[in-house]
Amino acid sequence: MVSTPFPALKQLRLHDLESSKGWVATEGKEDELTFPVLEEVDIKNCPKLTSLPEAPKLKVVRLSEGKALLSLGIVKS
Repeated sequence: MVSTPFPALKQLRLHDLESSKGWVATEGKEDELTFPVLEEVDIKNCPKLTSLPEAPKLKVVRLSEGKALLSLGIVKS
């Protein structure tokens, strides 16, 4: 049985996380998708954020950062 941390999450807002550097897959479970149905991400005032787990259904990314460090690896090519 495969468990997914956020199986139904479609929208994610990350605001004012000034010290947060990233969100990585659970150790030993890199092959599990954290956000299998995530469609929209809104990121504001998270200047140190560099990574988020993959989100294959992602359609909308709103990024309000002066100097964004975020790698868009969450968007699967």
